[in-house]
Amino acid sequence: MQCLQIKRSKEGNWENFYQKIEGFTFEPGFIYTIEVTVDSLPTKDIHADASALKYNLVKIHTKEQDRRLRLHDIWVLSHVNKKQIDDTVKRPTIEISISKMSLQGTDSCNRIKAIIEKVSETDITFGNILGTRKMCPDMSLANIFNDNLNKVKKYKIEQSRLFLYDSSGKEILQFRKID
Repeated sequence: MQCLQIKRSKEGNWENFYQKIEGFTFEPGFIYTIEVTVDSLPTKDIHADASALKYNLVKIHTKEQDRRLRLHDIWVLSHVNKKQIDDTVKRPTIEISISKMSLQGTDSCNRIKAIIEKVSETDITFGNILGTRKMCPDMSLANIFNDNLNKVKKYKIEQSRLFLYDSSGKEILQFRKID
């Protein structure tokens, strides 16, 4: 089931919102700041599984592109710990899907996938990274890549490059967009 995610105030936490807002049509890829009225419905108009509240749009204050969607792409590894990867080596590739809140790809040897637990305009956290267990002739890049991917806490995108950072702000992985 699809739902909206709302904050009741700027300082509030995101929460799922399953009800309809009369007069409001959500357009995917945007973040809105809206004003609504909340009315109580007469008891006789409430169905057994329905809310006792009715939400009506008063005004759309802002409608901005969701900057997290810039992550939604296919990326190939170019640097580990600021060291460029040799062009002759098979490189790890990841595909990030914000709509599915998932990561999938290859660590240069094995297929990998993970859920995205948290994503904001600057922060990203992956769940457990799952992978196949093939034995490749040289696992050194795959092992370093997987170790660093588990440490990712922040990101930045500049000029078709994705920079991933650990909790201390150290750049640990750098990718370039490939599609």
